[in-house]
This record gives sequence, structure tokens and C-alpha cells, in this order.
Amino acid sequence: VGGMPPRKGRTPAKAKAEQDAPVTAMDVDAPAEVEEPDEPPASPAPVGTPWVPQVRRQHLELEVGVTRRAGGVVVGCATITCRPPPAGSGDVRLVMLHAHELMIDRVTIDDAPARVVRRGRVVVGDDGKDVAPEPSRSDPDPAAAKAEAESADPVACASAAADAASIETKLADGGECDELVLARRDAGTVASAPANATEIETDDAVADPPGTPARPDVVIKVWYAAGPAAGDALPAATAGMPGTGTGTQSGWSVPGAGALCSCVDDDGGCFLAAPGAAARPAAWFPCVDDGASLAHFSLGVTVDSGLVAVAPGVLTKTVEEEEAEEAEEPNEGDASGALTTFASKNSRDGSKKKRFAFSSGGVPTQAHTITLAVGDFAQKAIPVSAAAVSAFTAAAAAEERDAEREREKASKTNETGDDRNVKDSNDARLNAAESTAASATHRVYAPRSHETELELASSAVAAALREMEDYLGRAFPFPGGARFAFVPSDCAPGAGSRAPGVAGGVNGLIANALIGCGVVVLPIDALAHPRSANCSFRSRTVLAECAVRLVFGGFLEPASDQDAWLAEGLAGHLAGRCVVARAMGSDELRYRRALEAQAVVAADDGFFLPPLASKEARVWRGGRSVSGRRQSDGNSDKVSSEEKQTGPPPDSRRLNVPVSRPPRPLVPEVERLTRAKSIAVIGMLERKLGEAGMRKVLRKLACLQAKSPGAEALQERAAAAAKATRAAREKAKAAAEAASKTSETADEAANVSAKEKAAQCARELLRREREEARASHALAESPARFLRSVSFLTLCRQNATMTKNEMAAFSCRWIEASGCPRLTVGYTFRKSRRQELLFAIELDGCAASAAADRAAFRKNAKISVTVRVQEADLPPSDHAVSLSAHDRAYCLMPLQLVTKPKDRRTIARQQQAALDRQQRAIEEGGANPRSLDAAAAAEVLQWECPVQWVRVDPEGEWLAEVRVPVAQHGLEGMVTAQLTKERPADVAAQAAAVAYLKKRAEAGSTSATRALLQCAGDETVFCRVRADAAVALAVSARDGTQRANLAHTGVARAYRARRCDPKTGLPKPSNLGGKSMAEAVVDEGFLRALGAPRDPSSVSEGDPSRSLQWTTPLECVELLIDALNHFRADGDPMDGGSFVATALLSLGNTRPPTAASFAGAANAVARWAR
Repeated sequence: VGGMPPRKGRTPAKAKAEQDAPVTAMDVDAPAEVEEPDEPPASPAPVGTPWVPQVRRQHLELEVGVTRRAGGVVVGCATITCRPPPAGSGDVRLVMLHAHELMIDRVTIDDAPARVVRRGRVVVGDDGKDVAPEPSRSDPDPAAAKAEAESADPVACASAAADAASIETKLADGGECDELVLARRDAGTVASAPANATEIETDDAVADPPGTPARPDVVIKVWYAAGPAAGDALPAATAGMPGTGTGTQSGWSVPGAGALCSCVDDDGGCFLAAPGAAARPAAWFPCVDDGASLAHFSLGVTVDSGLVAVAPGVLTKTVEEEEAEEAEEPNEGDASGALTTFASKNSRDGSKKKRFAFSSGGVPTQAHTITLAVGDFAQKAIPVSAAAVSAFTAAAAAEERDAEREREKASKTNETGDDRNVKDSNDARLNAAESTAASATHRVYAPRSHETELELASSAVAAALREMEDYLGRAFPFPGGARFAFVPSDCAPGAGSRAPGVAGGVNGLIANALIGCGVVVLPIDALAHPRSANCSFRSRTVLAECAVRLVFGGFLEPASDQDAWLAEGLAGHLAGRCVVARAMGSDELRYRRALEAQAVVAADDGFFLPPLASKEARVWRGGRSVSGRRQSDGNSDKVSSEEKQTGPPPDSRRLNVPVSRPPRPLVPEVERLTRAKSIAVIGMLERKLGEAGMRKVLRKLACLQAKSPGAEALQERAAAAAKATRAAREKAKAAAEAASKTSETADEAANVSAKEKAAQCARELLRREREEARASHALAESPARFLRSVSFLTLCRQNATMTKNEMAAFSCRWIEASGCPRLTVGYTFRKSRRQELLFAIELDGCAASAAADRAAFRKNAKISVTVRVQEADLPPSDHAVSLSAHDRAYCLMPLQLVTKPKDRRTIARQQQAALDRQQRAIEEGGANPRSLDAAAAAEVLQWECPVQWVRVDPEGEWLAEVRVPVAQHGLEGMVTAQLTKERPADVAAQAAAVAYLKKRAEAGSTSATRALLQCAGDETVFCRVRADAAVALAVSARDGTQRANLAHTGVARAYRARRCDPKTGLPKPSNLGGKSMAEAVVDEGFLRALGAPRDPSSVSEGDPSRSLQWTTPLECVELLIDALNHFRADGDPMDGGSFVATALLSLGNTRPPTAASFAGAANAVARWAR
């Protein structure tokens, strides 16, 4: 950076001498004052539009350290190998990278000295000093802003603050602040491209004309430092930084905590994670932050020997400091020569160092997926399948061969004849084959103080990855396996901010999660408590979400902002299928999805939630822009006819360059509901395709076989190579078995022939595996790595019985539009010779929903909703009710029934018997007459109508609210029958039935109250539905009537039967380890129900003139107090914290009716607060 003196590379001898010198309080050695020869002054900087290179490879050689006082620091060298500029670029003199608050120490371009021309909005002069920017109309005047702030008018002060914030946001979103423009010191040409300007219409690279010789790559090296302690690591660089001691701010500030998150725990363990609060890769290493470009990344991370480094790729080598010192003295241009020696104060064994080398393994990735975690970790290895190990080995071997060819090519042009590169190549080649098989494992890292939780996390990760690989039919896509690193909460990525993948956490379950290229960094809050079942299920869900996002959203990234919903939807759907359904049952998954759909329907009014296929649906990686290009901010894809003839304007290429900018996260609630809507839409498609059909589609996506423009030939080649490998593997297996059987015979000639055939088949298999690896590597660099909604919907349509119009209408209604419709239904039985059920339905909703419905009907007029009718003693039958007349008030359709009409005399006798029973009960006075009205009407209707129940949209093909009239007689009996008799039971239908019965109970129906009480005690009903029924029963007990008294006394009686000792009346000791999780869920449901009833007629003691609005029945308050005061967990292997927390929450929602009960509740809460 301008104003920073250049630093030459240091030899190990010089580094050792500097290390022996006195260090600062931060234990970072300041660079020694070395007499450097005077360099010639820099030539005037060239002008023009800078060239944004397309990166082929990038290597990061880093030295990482953490201190308790100043925080973390990364000092390193980034070697960026760029493809030559595209044809038509001419002579390139300016190069642009992305860097955010980095301290640049030195820059070279093709080993020639280079300089910084512009950093952000600050221009660096030829003398290395910043050029004061001219005042702009958009820049606020500091004096005027200060005067407005000091004025007494609060409106002017607020307006000035809003204007400043708006300008700052606009600058950050524009990405100009993160630009780093470089040029050679002699202002010479960086690279040249053949003139072919007539073929340039976009910013994509244009191929050279045929016959043009291959041009060399451009190699850029940047020595830098990042992190809050970077100023102590490079004090010479800090001297020229603006804003240090002058009181003015111009350009970048002194590097802060945005690059890294670091901490030192109570045990002295050091931890660091990158990126930090800045939430982009340019904050901790210079790069080209282009989400649409793939590059091969490799890292060399040097840390204290007591620490462990976790980074993407295959861990190919681990070198101790003594082994590193044996190497020869590095060259002047070597990356390691300019690194400062960082000695951490908290090092376990003095100044010893360890270097971790990571290679990409042949799978390229984007810059924003490169993450780093360093700490005092305990680790647990999870072995992978043999097929994955062989694939990882082939990948590492292929990458080493490519690197060796590049080093040989470089050594031929090396005039000094230094053979150090050749020696390193041989060492790396020998080490890679040995270490790849060991590193091709999934690993879980956690602080040493959490080794018990580490065992649970490793088993959960192993189960999640195993289920995911079985479902997708392929091994984990990233070489080296998956790595999960748990760091302290203070060191969690995005702590105090909204980093990529952080907003809303993982489905709102945890606060922070950083997901990179095969690496997941999580806070220790995501670890499961070994004695808590609820915490274990929560941790399993979190780890499953993260594991799946490594594939969908990591390995397969969305192609544009309009495809971001697809990555999140597929990840959530696959996590539910692979982990939630397998570990907790399909009913649990169905129940969760039903609750999410209800929340989405209630919130999506056309304004609160954005359309899924829109730029406002920023749910991927916490609001990160997918492509990161300026063209996404406008409609720059359209090219006019004039531009096609004359070429684009000179400044048009600036509108299509990669941009480094912070993510713009949504409001957490909006993000959670948008993600839930994405998962719901994927579930709707799965119900149209079937589970097997959706699994086939996801397998094609994971294997990169979805139709992608520009990758068809590579996909065919990879599929053919995979098929040939499978055939060779079967042939080799058969030959090996034949050789083993032949060896038992006495014919020696047959034995030799069989062994030769087995060896030949083994060599053929090895050759086929190498060909498959090369084809897979080529396919991994193709456009098939990106998710596209069009390709996904086409695959779904091809695997389902859907026409193009049906799929177009589906996409238009649920993906491209917003607003959820409302289906208001009504039905009644018409007794006739044909036995019909008259069904009426109305489709309405908000204005956005109505517009989306009209657009969908224009694409497909044959839209219908399924109605399932259950007749007595018959299987259910589905009827398609057309909604083509959606512009009318109602669509009326008679549904033909199968059951034949009964004899009139038999029906009359059954009706009279029901009415006689009701009249006899009234005369005897044994029952409330009002409580028998609905029951008698339902019984009479049942004898007249053969329909037991009716369900609208039973498969959930509509993301809509289904309204059933609450006041209509007879429907309550149908809903109750459906709740208790439907087999196999649908959890979503049961939850909807409980919600309907709750409304009926609140309307005064005693039969609905009894049905809810029966459901809460029915062990055949799903546990969470039983808990909801208990809560619904208690919530309906708020009107002070006899029915309300029946409701809350029924809840109290059921709770006593479940939890209290019949002899003493006190709660039984906790026995969570001896009962199922379902019983614990029901117990907590009854605890919540005890705090819900309300008595509006109570009068407070001591002041009868002052009546409260409501109080809680005394019986319920006393039961909650006893649950807290007499809770005992002696001998219970499981933790009862969730039970106690539920009881405290329920007691906090009550209003004790007496002073004694109020004091008892306060004492119970205080007891647990201590």
C-alpha cells in the first residue's frame, strides 16, 4: 500500500537473529532495520480501466498467531496464478484484486517489482503517499455534518445521519472500497492480448484466434498482514497508514477485527477463525472474489506446534520446525521469505512451529469458500468408504502430477539453476500418496475441554454423512473429507455480526455457522449435552443441516441470485430426509414441515416475504450475492443492436466485473420463513414426483449430470468413464475370486494364468479409475457445478407426469410470485339415489396472491385441488375439484359416493333412537343439555351420511390456508373421527384436526373438549399432537363456564395420573432414562397446559373492590409449584433441565389467585434461580 516501505525477503538466519532480539509485549518480532539499496523511483502510474484477472490457481503461505491482548494475526504471501487476458484486451497495464483492510507489504507481478496505484477510493501517488481526494457532491462535508449534529434541531441531525448511512451503504454495495489496483513500478505492460475487439460483446473470456501460440500465465505475489494484531506484526507498514495520529480518516482505517475472530480461553488455549465480522474473503487474503469463477486453492499454514490448523482441501503434509529448518535458504522471490516469525505468548512448547500443507485435490472452488480455523483442538477421525479413499488418492495424485509439470516448466526457464523446487516436488509426491489415504477421512475438532461432547458430535456427523452419501449415491465430493471445527463462542465466526451463513444460524437453532469448502466452523453451543435428549436431537439437526449444505450450497452453488432459494431448499429437504426422518421418525419430520408451512402461510401476505426467485430472497450464506458481479444490479444482460455492430461502450466492461462487498442479510424472521418456504416448495415437488423420483433428481444434481449449457460433452465423458470403471471393477473382482479358487487346485499352469489375468484386470481397473478421476476433475470445473432452477424443474418434470404447462404454472405460482392463497371450503351430504356430497370451494387471498393465481391460470387452466373422502367400510377415494372458475365466488361440484343409500325405515329408526337417548338424558338430569346437542347432531348425521370424514389437499400440494366453517353442525364429528380412526395416521392432518377442535371448544362445544381430552391421553396418537391437544384444551378453558371447568380439571387430572404418586400426591422422581422421548414430550406438553387456563371471575384477596382481569385456577398453580419444589433426578442418567425450564416458563405465564400461591410461586422460581 502507498506509504509502506518495501520489505525484502528474510533468510532463516536473519529471521533467527531477529527472533533473538527483544520482543514487544505482544510477542511479535518487529522487522529489523536492514540496509536496503535505494530503489529507482516509480514511474508515473498508467491510466485506464484495470484488468480483473481470472484466477487459475492461488496459493496462500500463512503464519498464524493469537495473543490475549491484541488478538489474532495472519501474516502471509498470496501467490495468484492468473489466466492471460482475453483476446481483444490489448496491452494490460493495470490489474485489480480485492482486499479489505489488508496491510500490503510488498507486491510483484511476474517477479518484477510492482506498486499499489489505488486502494479503495484512495489514489496512491508516485511517491507512495496518498493523494487527497477532491470533494464530491455525494460526499458529506465534515464541517457541515458537525454543525448539523451540534444543532438543536433533532430532525436535521437525524437527516444528516441517515444521509451518511445511505452513502456508506451505497459505497459498500458498490464494492469500490475493496478494490486494490496494482501496476508494475516501471509502468510497463503486465500482459498483452491479440486484437480481436470485434468479437467482444460480454465480459467473458474470448478465445484466442486459431493458430495463436499459447500465452503464459500472469503470476501476482502479494505479501500482507491481516487481523487486529497486524499493526504489531508490520510496524513499518503502519507508519504510513492514514488516520493514525492525524485525527482524520481517509481511505482504509487501521486493520481491525473484521478479518479474524480470535480468543484465548480460561485454560490458555488459543483459537482463531477466518473470515471474521467483515464476512468476505478479501478481509483476510487478497483474491478475486468472483462467485462465478472456479480456481484451485492450496494453503500452507504455520502455527505453534501445540495448535492444529483446519483448512479446505487434502492435508498432504505436516512439517515440524526442525524439519523446516533443514531446508536450504529460500530465494529472494520465495513466498516464505517475507513471512515474519510469529511467536505466540500462549505457545505450549516455546517457539516451535508446525506447518500444515493443504492441496485442492483436483476440485476447484471459489474464494469465498476458503475458511480457516486454528486452535488447541482435540480431534476425532471418521473413516470413509474405500471407494472414497481411492477417489481421493487418485485426485491427489492427479493434482501432484499437474503441479509437477508446472514446476518442471518453470525450472527450465530458471536461469539460476536452483534445484530446490525439484526437491520439494519429489518430497511432495512421495508424501502425498502416503498422507492422502490418512487425510481422506472426516474429522471433528473441538476444544480439549469438550472431549466428551466431541464423541457425540463425531457419531452424529458420521451418521449424517453416511445417510447423505447413501441417499445421493456418491461419496463426499470434496477431497480430504469433511471437517467440523467447534470453537468458543467468542471466537465463533460472525460473533456480534452477520457473517456469510450466519444470519439466522442453522434454521434458527444456533447463532453462528460458517460453511466453506468442506469445512464447517461452529460455536461450542452446537455441541450436544451428553445427558440431554432434547439437546442431542437439536445438535443432530444442526450438524445435519451443515453437512448437507457442504454439498447443496457448497459444492453445488446457485448460478444466480434467482437460484439461491434452490440451494437452501434442497439442503433443508435433504437434511430432513437423511437425518430427521431416520433419527427421529417420519412423523417428526412431517410435523415439523406442517408447522413451517403454517407459519409461512400466515406470514406470506405479499409484502412480508419476497418471491423465492427474486434478488430480495437473500437466504444463501446470510445474504451474500451469488455471482458477486455488478451486472446483477441492473438489466445488463440485454445487448442492443447498435452495440452488437459497434461494440460495447468503453465503460460497459466495468459493469460486469466481480465485486467484493459485504452480505446484506434479511431480517432473521424473514430469512427463517423464506428458507421454510423454499423447503416447502421442494416438498410439494416431491409429492408430485414421489420420493423415488425426487431422489433420482438429487442424485443427478450431486453427480453433476443435470443439463448444463457448456458441459454436455464433459458430462457424457464422465458418465462413460464411470460406467467403464464399474465394469472394470466387477471384472477385477471376478478375476480375483477366480484366482483365489484356482490357487486351491494342483494345476500350477492354471494358477499362473489366473493370477496373470487378475493382475491384468487390476491394472485395467487402475487405469479406468485414473481416467474417471480426470473426467471428474474436468467436469468439476465446468458449469455443471452451479445449480439452476430451470434445469432442476426440467429434471422434475421429466421424472413426473407433468406437462410443460403444469410445470410453468407451478413455477409462476410458487417460485416467481409471493402471497399464499386461502381455500374456503364447505360441504354437505345430499341424500338422493346417487348419494352425492356437495362440495363448494372458494379461492381467494391478498392482492399479490390473486395476481399470482391469475398468472398461473393463464399458463395452465387445468388447475385443481384434491379432496379425499372416507366412506364407511371403504378405502378413501380422491376427487379432483377444478378451480378453473376461479373468478367466480365459489366453485360448486357434486362428488359421487360409492355407498348405496340405506332403507328409509332403517334410517328413521336410527334417528329416533338417537333423539330418545338425548331426551332421556335431559329428563334424568345426568348431563348438560347443551353438551349433547353437537353429539346428537353428529350421530344423526352419521346415520344419514355414509361419509366419515373429508380432507382437502391431503398431500399438501397447495401452500395455502384451508378454512373449514366452525359453526356448521356435523363437521365436528367428522374431524373427531378422522383424528381417532384414520390409519395410517397423517400427523399433519392430526395437527389440523386439533386446531379445528380448539376453535370448536372455544366456541362452546363440550364434545370438542372431550375429543381433545381423549386425544391427549391416546397413546396411539403422535406425541407432539398429544401435547398440542393438551395445550389447546387448556387454552379453551378461559370463559369461566362449566365447559371451561371441565377442560382445566381434565388437564389437571390427566397430569396427576401421569406424573404424581397416587399415595402422596407429589410428583414422581424423574425417570427420563427409563422412558421414551415421546413420553417426555407429552409430559412437557401437560406442563405447558397447566399455565394456560384462565378464570375471569376471580377477585383478589384483601381488596374485594379491585377485580383482576383473569387469574389462573389455584389447582394448576399448585401443581406447577409442586413440580418445581419436588423435582428429583436421583439416579436418572438423563438431564431434566428441559422439564424444569418448561415448568418455569409455564409458571411464569400464570397469575396466582391468592397471596399464598403467589408467594409459593415466587419461592419456587427463586429456588431454581439460585
